Amino acid sequence: MAATARQLPKRVPPLMTSRVVIRALYPKLEEVDTFELEYRPYTLFATRDTVHIKLHVYHVDASLVVEDNDSLVEVGRGWRLHARSLGPRLCRYHEGPRGEPLKQRWCHAIAVKGGWCARHLSSPLALYERCTASNDFDACRAIDALWPDEEYIVYLVYHGAGFKIGVTRAWRFYTRLLEQPHLAAAVIARLRSALEARKLEKKLASTRGFSEGIGVSRSVRMRASLLSKRGYDVVARSLAEGIARLGLSGYFEAYSLTPLDCPVQPLLSPLRELPRGHLEYLCTWGGILVFRMSSGLVGVTRDAVIHRVINAQQ
Repeated sequence: MAATARQLPKRVPPLMTSRVVIRALYPKLEEVDTFELEYRPYTLFATRDTVHIKLHVYHVDASLVVEDNDSLVEVGRGWRLHARSLGPRLCRYHEGPRGEPLKQRWCHAIAVKGGWCARHLSSPLALYERCTASNDFDACRAIDALWPDEEYIVYLVYHGAGFKIGVTRAWRFYTRLLEQPHLAAAVIARLRSALEARKLEKKLASTRGFSEGIGVSRSVRMRASLLSKRGYDVVARSLAEGIARLGLSGYFEAYSLTPLDCPVQPLLSPLRELPRGHLEYLCTWGGILVFRMSSGLVGVTRDAVIHRVINAQQ
Protein backbone atom coordinates (compact mmCIF):
# COMPACT_ATOMS: atom_id res chain seq x y z
CA MET A 1 0.00 0.00 0.00
CA ALA A 2 1.44 3.29 -1.04
CA ALA A 3 2.32 5.71 1.71
CA THR A 4 0.15 8.79 1.89
CA ALA A 5 2.06 12.03 1.86
CA ARG A 6 1.65 13.95 5.09
CA GLN A 7 -0.17 17.22 4.59
CA LEU A 8 1.73 19.97 6.36
CA PRO A 9 -0.37 22.83 7.70
CA LYS A 10 -0.27 25.92 5.50
CA ARG A 11 1.63 28.83 6.95
CA VAL A 12 -0.47 31.92 7.39
CA PRO A 13 1.61 35.04 6.96
CA PRO A 14 1.42 37.45 9.89
CA LEU A 15 -0.95 40.36 9.51
CA MET A 16 0.84 43.59 8.76
CA THR A 17 -0.32 46.72 10.52
CA SER A 18 0.46 50.16 9.16
CA ARG A 19 -0.18 53.69 10.32
CA VAL A 20 -2.07 55.62 7.66
CA VAL A 21 -2.75 59.36 7.77
CA ILE A 22 -4.74 61.16 5.05
CA ARG A 23 -2.98 64.51 4.72
CA ALA A 24 -4.51 66.35 1.76
CA LEU A 25 -6.80 66.31 -1.26
CA TYR A 26 -5.20 66.36 -4.70
CA PRO A 27 -7.79 67.41 -7.31
CA LYS A 28 -7.33 66.39 -10.94
CA LEU A 29 -9.33 68.62 -13.28
CA GLU A 30 -10.52 68.21 -16.85
CA GLU A 31 -12.27 71.15 -18.50
CA VAL A 32 -15.34 69.85 -20.31
CA ASP A 33 -17.29 73.01 -21.18
CA THR A 34 -17.40 76.79 -20.98
CA PHE A 35 -20.36 79.14 -20.89
CA GLU A 36 -20.37 82.93 -21.30
CA LEU A 37 -23.08 85.36 -20.31
CA GLU A 38 -23.59 89.10 -20.13
CA TYR A 39 -25.96 90.44 -17.51
CA ARG A 40 -27.05 94.06 -17.24
CA PRO A 41 -29.15 94.73 -14.13
CA TYR A 42 -32.00 97.22 -14.35
CA THR A 43 -33.23 99.44 -11.56
CA LEU A 44 -36.28 101.67 -11.43
CA PHE A 45 -34.30 104.68 -12.59
CA ALA A 46 -31.31 103.44 -14.55
CA THR A 47 -29.46 100.62 -16.23
CA ARG A 48 -26.33 99.61 -14.37
CA ASP A 49 -23.00 98.41 -15.78
CA THR A 50 -22.71 94.95 -17.34
CA VAL A 51 -21.48 91.86 -15.54
CA HIS A 52 -19.73 89.47 -17.94
CA ILE A 53 -19.31 85.88 -16.69
CA LYS A 54 -17.17 83.18 -18.26
CA LEU A 55 -18.01 79.90 -16.52
CA HIS A 56 -15.48 77.05 -16.80
CA VAL A 57 -16.96 73.61 -16.14
CA TYR A 58 -14.57 70.93 -14.91
CA HIS A 59 -14.87 67.26 -14.14
CA VAL A 60 -12.93 66.63 -10.95
CA ASP A 61 -11.44 63.36 -9.74
CA ALA A 62 -9.74 63.87 -6.38
CA SER A 63 -6.80 61.74 -5.28
CA LEU A 64 -5.68 61.64 -1.66
CA VAL A 65 -2.20 62.36 -0.34
CA VAL A 66 -1.54 59.72 2.29
CA GLU A 67 1.25 59.02 4.75
CA ASP A 68 1.71 55.26 4.99
CA ASN A 69 4.24 54.50 7.74
CA ASP A 70 5.75 57.97 7.13
CA SER A 71 6.05 57.50 3.32
CA LEU A 72 4.07 60.09 1.38
CA VAL A 73 2.08 58.59 -1.52
CA GLU A 74 -0.77 59.54 -3.83
CA VAL A 75 -3.77 57.20 -3.91
CA GLY A 76 -6.86 57.41 -6.09
CA ARG A 77 -10.13 55.71 -6.82
CA GLY A 78 -9.92 52.06 -5.82
CA TRP A 79 -7.45 52.55 -2.94
CA ARG A 80 -8.24 49.98 -0.25
CA LEU A 81 -7.48 49.69 3.43
CA HIS A 82 -8.81 47.79 6.42
CA ALA A 83 -9.34 50.34 9.18
CA ARG A 84 -8.92 48.60 12.54
CA SER A 85 -8.99 51.61 14.86
CA LEU A 86 -8.49 55.37 14.94
CA GLY A 87 -5.62 57.03 16.73
CA PRO A 88 -4.91 60.67 17.61
CA ARG A 89 -5.11 63.63 15.25
CA LEU A 90 -1.71 64.89 14.14
CA CYS A 91 -0.60 68.48 13.69
CA ARG A 92 -1.52 70.12 10.37
CA TYR A 93 1.75 72.01 10.03
CA HIS A 94 3.79 71.30 6.91
CA GLU A 95 6.61 72.77 4.86
CA GLY A 96 7.45 72.46 1.20
CA PRO A 97 6.82 73.99 -2.24
CA ARG A 98 3.35 75.48 -2.57
CA GLY A 99 0.87 73.51 -4.64
CA GLU A 100 2.96 70.30 -4.56
CA PRO A 101 1.36 68.11 -1.88
CA LEU A 102 3.66 65.14 -2.54
CA LYS A 103 6.71 67.21 -1.60
CA GLN A 104 5.48 68.45 1.78
CA ARG A 105 7.11 67.60 5.10
CA TRP A 106 4.43 67.08 7.73
CA CYS A 107 4.64 67.49 11.49
CA HIS A 108 4.06 64.23 13.37
CA ALA A 109 3.28 65.69 16.79
CA ILE A 110 -0.19 65.26 18.26
CA ALA A 111 -2.52 68.23 17.76
CA VAL A 112 -3.50 70.01 20.97
CA LYS A 113 -5.55 73.02 19.82
CA GLY A 114 -7.26 73.90 16.54
CA GLY A 115 -5.40 71.13 14.74
CA TRP A 116 -1.96 72.43 15.74
CA CYS A 117 0.62 70.99 18.11
CA ALA A 118 2.06 73.16 20.90
CA ARG A 119 5.14 73.99 18.82
CA HIS A 120 3.18 75.24 15.80
CA LEU A 121 0.33 77.16 17.47
CA SER A 122 2.02 80.42 16.40
CA SER A 123 3.40 79.20 13.08
CA PRO A 124 2.73 81.16 9.87
CA LEU A 125 0.07 78.63 8.82
CA ALA A 126 -1.72 79.01 12.15
CA LEU A 127 -1.50 82.81 11.88
CA TYR A 128 -2.97 82.64 8.38
CA GLU A 129 -5.92 80.62 9.67
CA ARG A 130 -6.51 83.15 12.45
CA CYS A 131 -6.41 85.90 9.83
CA THR A 132 -9.00 84.29 7.57
CA ALA A 133 -11.26 82.68 10.18
CA SER A 134 -11.58 85.51 12.72
CA ASN A 135 -11.28 89.28 13.10
CA ASP A 136 -7.61 89.08 14.02
CA PHE A 137 -6.26 91.70 11.64
CA ASP A 138 -2.93 91.71 13.51
CA ALA A 139 -2.49 88.11 12.32
CA CYS A 140 -3.18 89.30 8.76
CA ARG A 141 -0.51 91.99 9.08
CA ALA A 142 1.94 89.42 10.39
CA ILE A 143 1.21 87.16 7.43
CA ASP A 144 1.78 90.00 4.98
CA ALA A 145 5.22 90.52 6.52
CA LEU A 146 6.03 86.79 6.44
CA TRP A 147 4.59 86.06 2.98
CA PRO A 148 5.22 89.22 0.90
CA ASP A 149 4.89 87.36 -2.44
CA GLU A 150 1.67 85.44 -1.69
CA GLU A 151 -1.45 86.05 -3.82
CA TYR A 152 -4.99 85.73 -2.44
CA ILE A 153 -8.33 85.21 -4.16
CA VAL A 154 -11.58 86.63 -2.85
CA TYR A 155 -14.39 84.57 -4.38
CA LEU A 156 -18.17 84.31 -4.47
CA VAL A 157 -19.77 80.86 -4.16
CA TYR A 158 -23.31 80.17 -5.35
CA HIS A 159 -24.54 76.91 -3.83
CA GLY A 160 -28.19 76.97 -4.85
CA ALA A 161 -29.44 78.07 -1.43
CA GLY A 162 -27.65 81.42 -1.38
CA PHE A 163 -24.24 83.07 -1.65
CA LYS A 164 -21.03 82.81 0.35
CA ILE A 165 -17.94 85.03 0.20
CA GLY A 166 -14.58 83.38 0.80
CA VAL A 167 -10.85 84.02 0.65
CA THR A 168 -7.98 81.62 0.00
CA ARG A 169 -4.44 81.56 -1.28
CA ALA A 170 -4.58 81.64 -5.08
CA TRP A 171 -2.73 78.36 -5.67
CA ARG A 172 -5.20 76.55 -3.36
CA PHE A 173 -8.41 77.87 -4.98
CA TYR A 174 -9.53 74.63 -6.69
CA THR A 175 -8.90 72.53 -3.58
CA ARG A 176 -10.81 75.02 -1.43
CA LEU A 177 -13.71 74.91 -3.87
CA LEU A 178 -13.68 71.10 -3.81
CA GLU A 179 -13.99 71.23 -0.01
CA GLN A 180 -17.38 72.96 -0.06
CA PRO A 181 -20.75 72.40 -1.76
CA HIS A 182 -21.20 74.67 -4.77
CA LEU A 183 -22.81 75.07 -8.14
CA ALA A 184 -20.18 77.59 -9.21
CA ALA A 185 -17.78 80.19 -7.82
CA ALA A 186 -16.58 83.46 -9.33
CA VAL A 187 -13.21 85.07 -8.69
CA ILE A 188 -14.01 88.56 -7.41
CA ALA A 189 -10.50 89.87 -6.80
CA ARG A 190 -6.84 88.86 -6.70
CA LEU A 191 -4.79 90.68 -4.07
CA ARG A 192 -1.23 90.62 -2.78
CA SER A 193 -2.20 91.33 0.82
CA ALA A 194 -3.93 88.96 3.26
CA LEU A 195 -5.13 91.98 5.23
CA GLU A 196 -6.73 93.65 2.20
CA ALA A 197 -8.25 90.36 1.04
CA ARG A 198 -9.76 89.73 4.47
CA LYS A 199 -11.13 93.28 4.68
CA LEU A 200 -12.72 92.95 1.23
CA GLU A 201 -14.24 89.59 2.20
CA LYS A 202 -15.84 91.11 5.32
CA LYS A 203 -17.09 94.15 3.40
CA LEU A 204 -18.74 92.08 0.66
CA ALA A 205 -20.17 89.58 3.17
CA SER A 206 -21.95 92.41 4.99
CA THR A 207 -24.29 92.73 1.99
CA ARG A 208 -27.73 91.41 2.79
CA GLY A 209 -28.14 87.78 1.69
CA PHE A 210 -24.41 87.04 1.72
CA SER A 211 -22.20 85.44 4.36
CA GLU A 212 -18.47 85.02 4.98
CA GLY A 213 -18.92 81.91 7.11
CA ILE A 214 -21.20 78.95 6.73
CA GLY A 215 -24.40 81.02 6.84
CA VAL A 216 -26.45 78.09 5.59
CA SER A 217 -25.78 74.60 7.00
CA ARG A 218 -23.58 72.24 5.00
CA SER A 219 -26.41 69.73 4.59
CA VAL A 220 -28.69 72.38 3.07
CA ARG A 221 -25.93 73.63 0.77
CA MET A 222 -25.01 70.10 -0.23
CA ARG A 223 -28.60 69.17 -1.02
CA ALA A 224 -29.21 72.40 -2.93
CA SER A 225 -26.01 71.90 -4.97
CA LEU A 226 -26.31 68.20 -5.77
CA LEU A 227 -30.03 68.05 -6.44
CA SER A 228 -30.16 71.21 -8.52
CA LYS A 229 -31.59 70.85 -12.03
CA ARG A 230 -30.31 74.28 -13.06
CA GLY A 231 -28.48 74.48 -16.36
CA TYR A 232 -25.16 76.27 -16.57
CA ASP A 233 -26.85 79.27 -18.17
CA VAL A 234 -29.05 79.65 -15.07
CA VAL A 235 -26.08 79.12 -12.73
CA ALA A 236 -24.04 81.75 -14.58
CA ARG A 237 -26.95 84.19 -14.45
CA SER A 238 -27.38 83.60 -10.71
CA LEU A 239 -23.69 84.32 -10.17
CA ALA A 240 -23.93 87.48 -12.27
CA GLU A 241 -26.96 88.63 -10.28
CA GLY A 242 -25.03 88.05 -7.07
CA ILE A 243 -22.05 90.04 -8.33
CA ALA A 244 -24.34 92.90 -9.37
CA ARG A 245 -25.95 92.90 -5.92
CA LEU A 246 -22.48 93.41 -4.48
CA GLY A 247 -22.26 96.60 -6.54
CA LEU A 248 -19.62 95.17 -8.89
CA SER A 249 -19.40 95.03 -12.66
CA GLY A 250 -16.96 93.97 -15.37
CA TYR A 251 -15.46 90.65 -16.45
CA PHE A 252 -15.32 87.68 -14.07
CA GLU A 253 -13.96 84.15 -14.42
CA ALA A 254 -16.10 81.48 -12.73
CA TYR A 255 -15.64 77.77 -12.10
CA SER A 256 -17.77 74.72 -11.44
CA LEU A 257 -16.19 71.45 -10.26
CA THR A 258 -18.48 68.55 -11.14
CA PRO A 259 -17.78 65.25 -9.34
CA LEU A 260 -16.84 62.43 -11.72
CA ASP A 261 -18.86 59.24 -11.10
CA CYS A 262 -19.48 60.14 -7.47
CA PRO A 263 -22.69 58.67 -5.95
CA VAL A 264 -24.99 61.34 -4.54
CA GLN A 265 -26.62 59.64 -1.56
CA PRO A 266 -23.46 59.19 0.57
CA LEU A 267 -22.67 62.89 0.02
CA LEU A 268 -26.07 63.86 1.43
CA SER A 269 -25.82 61.84 4.64
CA PRO A 270 -22.15 61.63 5.70
CA LEU A 271 -20.78 60.06 8.87
CA ARG A 272 -18.68 62.10 11.30
CA GLU A 273 -16.28 59.25 12.04
CA LEU A 274 -14.51 56.80 9.79
CA PRO A 275 -16.13 53.34 10.16
CA ARG A 276 -13.98 50.31 10.95
CA GLY A 277 -13.64 47.57 8.37
CA HIS A 278 -12.68 47.14 4.73
CA LEU A 279 -12.88 50.43 2.83
CA GLU A 280 -12.44 51.24 -0.84
CA TYR A 281 -12.02 54.91 -1.69
CA LEU A 282 -14.21 56.20 -4.52
CA CYS A 283 -14.34 59.99 -4.67
CA THR A 284 -14.44 63.33 -2.86
CA TRP A 285 -16.70 66.31 -3.32
CA GLY A 286 -18.04 69.11 -1.14
CA GLY A 287 -15.78 68.13 1.74
CA ILE A 288 -17.11 64.54 1.84
CA LEU A 289 -15.04 61.40 1.13
CA VAL A 290 -17.00 58.43 -0.26
CA PHE A 291 -15.98 54.82 0.41
CA ARG A 292 -17.40 51.44 -0.57
CA MET A 293 -17.86 48.89 2.23
CA SER A 294 -19.37 45.40 2.24
CA SER A 295 -22.51 46.95 3.76
CA GLY A 296 -22.81 49.59 1.03
CA LEU A 297 -21.56 53.11 0.26
CA VAL A 298 -20.67 55.57 3.02
CA GLY A 299 -19.73 59.22 3.04
CA VAL A 300 -17.39 60.59 5.72
CA THR A 301 -16.74 64.26 6.41
CA ARG A 302 -13.26 65.42 5.52
CA ASP A 303 -12.72 66.84 9.01
CA ALA A 304 -13.39 63.39 10.51
CA VAL A 305 -10.43 61.76 8.76
CA ILE A 306 -7.94 64.42 7.71
CA HIS A 307 -4.69 64.23 9.77
CA ARG A 308 -6.21 61.42 11.88
CA VAL A 309 -4.09 58.33 12.47
CA ILE A 310 -5.78 55.25 11.00
CA ASN A 311 -4.42 51.97 12.30
CA ALA A 312 -4.84 49.83 9.20
CA GLN A 313 -4.36 46.16 8.42
CA GLN A 314 -2.87 45.05 5.13
